[in-house]
Amino acid sequence: MSISYRAEIDGLRTIAVLSVVIFHLGGTPLIGGFTGVDIFFVISGYLITSNIVKEKNNQAFSFASFYEKRIRRLFPALFATVAVSTVLAYFLFMPSELRDYGQSMAAAVTYLSNVFFYISSDYFEGPSELKPLLHTWSLAVEEQFYILYPILLVYLLNKSEKQAKLIIFALALVFFVATLIGMEFDRSAMFYLSPFRFWELLIGAWLAFLLIETEGPENKLAEVLVLGGLFSILYSVFFIDESVPFPGASALPAVIGASLIIYAGNSSKLALNLLSNSPMVWFGKISYSLYLWHWPVVVFFGYYIIRPVSMGEKVGLFILTVLVSWLSWKYIEAPFRSSKNKPFKIKAAPFVSTALATCVAVCLGLFFYLSKGLPTRFDSELLTELSIENKDKNKTNPCFLGQGDYYHNWVGENCLSKIDNAQKNLLLWGDSHALHLFDGLIHIQEKLDMNILVYASAGCSPMLDIPIPNNPQCQENNFQVKRIINEYDIDTVLMAGNWAWAYKVKDDEIDLSPVKATVKTLENLGAEVHVVNQLPLYSISNPQFLAMRLAKANYSEPNFMFAPYYGTAAAKQLRRLLKDESLIDAYSLMCPNNNLCSIYKNHSLMVVDNGHLSTAGSIQVAEQLLDHLSNSAQKRFE
Repeated sequence: MSISYRAEIDGLRTIAVLSVVIFHLGGTPLIGGFTGVDIFFVISGYLITSNIVKEKNNQAFSFASFYEKRIRRLFPALFATVAVSTVLAYFLFMPSELRDYGQSMAAAVTYLSNVFFYISSDYFEGPSELKPLLHTWSLAVEEQFYILYPILLVYLLNKSEKQAKLIIFALALVFFVATLIGMEFDRSAMFYLSPFRFWELLIGAWLAFLLIETEGPENKLAEVLVLGGLFSILYSVFFIDESVPFPGASALPAVIGASLIIYAGNSSKLALNLLSNSPMVWFGKISYSLYLWHWPVVVFFGYYIIRPVSMGEKVGLFILTVLVSWLSWKYIEAPFRSSKNKPFKIKAAPFVSTALATCVAVCLGLFFYLSKGLPTRFDSELLTELSIENKDKNKTNPCFLGQGDYYHNWVGENCLSKIDNAQKNLLLWGDSHALHLFDGLIHIQEKLDMNILVYASAGCSPMLDIPIPNNPQCQENNFQVKRIINEYDIDTVLMAGNWAWAYKVKDDEIDLSPVKATVKTLENLGAEVHVVNQLPLYSISNPQFLAMRLAKANYSEPNFMFAPYYGTAAAKQLRRLLKDESLIDAYSLMCPNNNLCSIYKNHSLMVVDNGHLSTAGSIQVAEQLLDHLSNSAQKRFE
């Protein structure tokens, strides 16, 4: 026996899924739409607990039946989404992208994608626009909960229902406190890993016990609670943006809002009118398919057009996603879930068929990975000519301190490139936007006539005495540059970073005045200091695909210009702050008119993702550096 159907919960699902979908389409006021996932977690915890408790009380519960329902509910539509995504990835993705997709596919069908995306959340990883299965991390969290929680719940129910309620609330509190503590150390883990999301599902579970014991609040109180819940959710989706540390306390508005509506919605006319009407219920019924299909649609469309999606196209994508989701619900979800028309005639069939489909998907994903993304799909000479497959080289550079690494992890002697008879030493200092200059510096090192030392930290723009948000190690790592200058007898310091994200004072406003102060401090130590200006950041993550498209279209021009979406303000601010003698204006080199930048120059890609330089791009900037140093020396002697 299952719990009575509550139409307002389907309406709550609609709010959750539309918040996520509209947020992912972008360009709307729903800056916190990603919190719709937290609403889903509360709903799932409530429903699963209500069903298990009632079935247990009626002696109708079995683990086999429970997991069979989960398989019928979740797997068919997921496999369909993965299958279509795989076909599109095969025909569109570059080798390195298909290789990475293969890993994510294997993780998605085994419900380990939250762990995979946490482990692979490297500073050099491409943005989410290249990860069509990224959204499956939340499904993995739920499935891991479904595997573990019923065993614990049944054990507790065998002891005492009252005791079960108290323990579940205590567990929710423990996991929540653990998340608050963990937010100070590793926010990515708090976002992706199940234990730090379980408290949200457990809040829903605790609600189920409350509503099993009581009928819920009286009508007037119910109206107040539902209204409060709606305002709490609205606050979450309209005011909690990606700059707010999340999850932790910032997830509470969505969780509390969903909890209030679930608790009081059954007795509320407001909930009946707003959440139980036909359109809201309809979207709620297709919400699982809508969640599954929306992100691949957004990803592959944006990938193919290689430019920002227009508002009209976003509306079209929304309509397309709704249509595909309805077809998925009608012809995949509903038939597999229906007890009247079961596709599986044999009781073990759901488990066996799911295991086989999972094995096929995992094997295919491993094949994509081990074959390095099937580069044979493309002309090998073209791949080499366009430098398409040099994207991963810096990830393993021993001189690059990853997220969370401190100065003691850096071994300077391994990061020093020496040449014969060089009398001077140059320090390359900054974040990954410093590291990507290393190839270019090596190319000109003989002309430069300097030994080159590399000191780079992920996410740490080279500024002294400034805390970098979300990277507590940066202030300490940057402080150590003074020691490095003295220890390695540094003559010249080359500072480079992703200045556009360096030091935000509010929203998107940045303050780069610490750069000028840092230059002065280092000059007082006796070093000659030069700063590489901000480089353009693009709205695409797949310039390799752009180059391939140009090549296949027989694009004869040696250059292809593309509008940057970020970086101009930072470049202008550094020009105002620094003298010509200290600023190497790489932005002007790449973007001669500020509005269009050379993403493809002299038949070579300048970048490997949305902002990091390719080898060819690095050499371009290094040659500018060489000219700059020559001119700077000439001026000093005049």
